[in-house]
Amino acid sequence: MPSRAVIVPTPCNPFLLTYWLDMYLKNIAGEVDTLYVHANATIEQDVFGYIKEMLNIPNIVFKFTDHQVEHGNAIDEILDQVTETHVMLIEDDCFTFKPGLVDEMFTLIESGDYDIVGSKRGSCGQEILDASQLKYGLDYSGYGDSGCNFWPAYFFIKTDDLRATDRHFQAKEWKAGTYIPELDYTVKENQYGDTFVNTSIQLLAKFPQDRIKYIQQYHASPADDILSVRKMGLFNGKAKHTHVGSLSSFNARRELNPPIMNNDMEKKEWERRIAFWLKGWEVAQPVNNGILGYSNLYKQKLDELIEKMGLSIERIKRFQSIYRRLGL
Repeated sequence: MPSRAVIVPTPCNPFLLTYWLDMYLKNIAGEVDTLYVHANATIEQDVFGYIKEMLNIPNIVFKFTDHQVEHGNAIDEILDQVTETHVMLIEDDCFTFKPGLVDEMFTLIESGDYDIVGSKRGSCGQEILDASQLKYGLDYSGYGDSGCNFWPAYFFIKTDDLRATDRHFQAKEWKAGTYIPELDYTVKENQYGDTFVNTSIQLLAKFPQDRIKYIQQYHASPADDILSVRKMGLFNGKAKHTHVGSLSSFNARRELNPPIMNNDMEKKEWERRIAFWLKGWEVAQPVNNGILGYSNLYKQKLDELIEKMGLSIERIKRFQSIYRRLGL
């Protein structure tokens, strides 16, 4: 009988993970068998204890590495523990806000209609984009996700098919003169691929395009206040999930070095991130005494970040309100 696993690596933002788990339990848990969490970071005992206790519930496998590892390595290091037939990759800044999506995507593979379900992504050198486009007849035009690679999020495949790759899921560089056999192409200049690009190259060579179901990643944007009015992107009425992006960069115990804001759109980008960091903190309240000190520091650092960067609290609240209407 088909069985379903979910893998999520996390760099241990405890309150973001609280929020993620809350959405998972509401909208994914009933549609899968096991959640595999690979927490990896250098953290104090209070944060570790909080995370370990939070994940101590049925059908969750918890792995901890006491330092941060690259995202692709985190996937690889827990993949061997998966016992289910099919697997979904997701990140801790991806939130499923309506049920049914994950069941539908797994069913597409279990039925034999597709071998892969995933979202298009570039995140690689231009030569790789061009060689892939030529070989597979890919179309990079139009609005929305584009590229020859897959996001390692909202990605569905048979577990054995993922294991059958070279399992170099992390970022990779191809030096000038390197031959990429899957593309039958020798790179002229150094080419770089972000997480899961190397794996995507291998999977596209193995599975024809008609065996791949492409879905939107519904990546959040600093323009979401505008897109929400226009009913576009994440707000098209069809979305059940979003990949917020760029939420792993906040740690309350690290020194804050906020960048200089050059324009209003850059401010809005940080305001949307803080909207989710605050949401996680709010969902986690009230916290137990063991994490209370960290909780107070977390909120204090977010307030400092808003002040130092000259961000708008009103716009942060507006972002929260926009996303809340979706179910986030």
